Amino acid sequence: MKLLANYTGFACLIAMTGMPPALAQSDNGDQGTRFVIGELTEIVVTDSGRGNRAEIPGSVDLINRDQLRNEHVNLTMDLFKKVPGVNFSRFNQGIISADIGIRGYNAEGEIPSTKLLIDGIPSNLHVGMPEMDALFPMELDHIEVVKGTNDPRYGLLNIAGNINMTSRRDIAREVELLGGSFGTREAQAYAGFETGNWTQHYFLGHRDTDGYRDNAALDKTTVSGKWFYEHDERLSLGLIARYFEFSADAPGYLSYEDARAAPRRSYDFSDTDGGDKETVHLSAHLDYALTGQLVWNLRAWVQNFERQRWVRFTAAHDQQERYEDERQSGLVSTLSWRPRAETLVSWGLNYEAQDNTHQRFASVERSRTGPVLRDHRFDYDSYGSYLQWQEDVTPDLRLVSSLRVDRLRGDFRDVFSGADRDMNDYGSIWQPKFSAIYTVNPQLDLFANAGRSFQAGVGAGAYGAGRSVDVSVNDGWDLGASYYPADTVALRLSRWGQYASDELVSRADGSGDFENVGTTHRRGWELTANWWASEHFTVWGSYTLQKALLSNPGPLNESIRGNDLNHVPGYTASLGLEYEYGDWTATLFTSFQGDYELNTANDRGRYGAYALSDLTLLYGMDWGDLSFRVNNLFDRHYEYVWHDIWFTGDNLHSPGSGRSFDVALAIRF
Repeated sequence: MKLLANYTGFACLIAMTGMPPALAQSDNGDQGTRFVIGELTEIVVTDSGRGNRAEIPGSVDLINRDQLRNEHVNLTMDLFKKVPGVNFSRFNQGIISADIGIRGYNAEGEIPSTKLLIDGIPSNLHVGMPEMDALFPMELDHIEVVKGTNDPRYGLLNIAGNINMTSRRDIAREVELLGGSFGTREAQAYAGFETGNWTQHYFLGHRDTDGYRDNAALDKTTVSGKWFYEHDERLSLGLIARYFEFSADAPGYLSYEDARAAPRRSYDFSDTDGGDKETVHLSAHLDYALTGQLVWNLRAWVQNFERQRWVRFTAAHDQQERYEDERQSGLVSTLSWRPRAETLVSWGLNYEAQDNTHQRFASVERSRTGPVLRDHRFDYDSYGSYLQWQEDVTPDLRLVSSLRVDRLRGDFRDVFSGADRDMNDYGSIWQPKFSAIYTVNPQLDLFANAGRSFQAGVGAGAYGAGRSVDVSVNDGWDLGASYYPADTVALRLSRWGQYASDELVSRADGSGDFENVGTTHRRGWELTANWWASEHFTVWGSYTLQKALLSNPGPLNESIRGNDLNHVPGYTASLGLEYEYGDWTATLFTSFQGDYELNTANDRGRYGAYALSDLTLLYGMDWGDLSFRVNNLFDRHYEYVWHDIWFTGDNLHSPGSGRSFDVALAIRF
């Protein structure tokens, strides 16, 4: 809270107000089933196709297109800064540059805690990090973030919640060109056409920049196409294809002193660090209403994530080449049956398959200098099913109960050692979930939910190795209220907690293994709101307080019992002001993040706090928009910090970008 108090007195008064303004205000009595930012009290389970909708009360945030269209970012993950309760680790290291965490989980990539879906298709790497950089802001329609353990649609990686990013399928044509600081250039183009029962949607995006720091250049390109056939009101068929390539240099880490005195610097030993990644995606989409009460949705996909990275963290490290080739395929089926108006039954099935190669080589200036250091080839398959019952018990009370079960299987081969192993036998992983929402009056909704999710091992450690390892069980709950004291104000308050047994954390020793850190406890509360102060002026923001503790580390680690988990900030917050005057729109948005511990011993200091402001001025015309943007308006210093226990024993710092400017022109046809 200290950063909020130091920012301005005005911020103190309104930092508790919630999410981006997004949409015009609406009738409070219909909030439970509408995608309105700042006014949602329920998750709207949708599949981007036709069909019945199941609603699960809980903490859900949605960024709509009007909040995305004027964003311009190197990394797609930065679009989530407006989502309440999301914290960041901005490594700024080439193709591995950022991760996000929710509900008290850190963003270090050591615990895969958030499921990512793009148009309903799972899009996480094997280790759990979401791969979303193929999506440019212009191609996005909306982003939905579901927090908690009560969503039964997904099993694997759906530990603290899930993200669904939905791309555009509207009929429009537009082009946007941008130029900005640090040699930044960007071009985006979208075109949607409709001919009879056919619709076609195409996107092309390119961005390149020299970067704020030395040796931080970036170049990325995406091309995608979507083709959908609406046979009649009952049947829809679709195909989505996307190709993405991304190249980036990595500036490496600095000492504490250099990070402050010369934040744009990169040490000479990092000159050849960086890498490339490529994504190829193809998915098929079917929506079919078998009867007026029975609807079937089916998604099937194949995709490939290929990544090649050269990294040397310090002068004491040798450079390594890290290569990953991950081929994924699968399908998800949902059958929804509404026997009567008050009842909805949903049955879901999913299958996700991975065929992975993870290799590491010693290298000097991106040239291999010896034999392979790691050569892991492994399959990792998950099967899941859920049954969900939704019942409107009375006009004011809705109950939702569901039961999900998952199974995992796979085999692993260490080519270097010749070892072959089957996956740990986790058995059937049962996950009961329950939710309720009660409408007290048109101004007040109360909601509650509880559910179980799970964490399984990834990498080499998930495959036997002579030890018995069970899944980590995560039990969570969420209590809250949505309150509309006036037509111009929408508030949501929630209190949540999650308890995980035998939590698994990836080891940083290069083995690909993980370790059991014991029992953890995460808890927090969140307040969000919108205030439409006048026809022209809107205020929004959020405040999330969170705590993540190692509640039982086992008898050999009693000295760290009750310590904070690493890299979990004490709070996150946001504050936005938007003013419209004629054809002009001015938006000032500030995101806040508290500091965090660097290790579980809590003995390396606290870092990572920031308050970053962006200012956008937009002039709208009939045929397009002209926008001017300042990022990090007050040129605040911020950084990502980690503790190197293997070589230097020091804290290593990666400064974030300073103040920057860009100008963009969008033309609509």
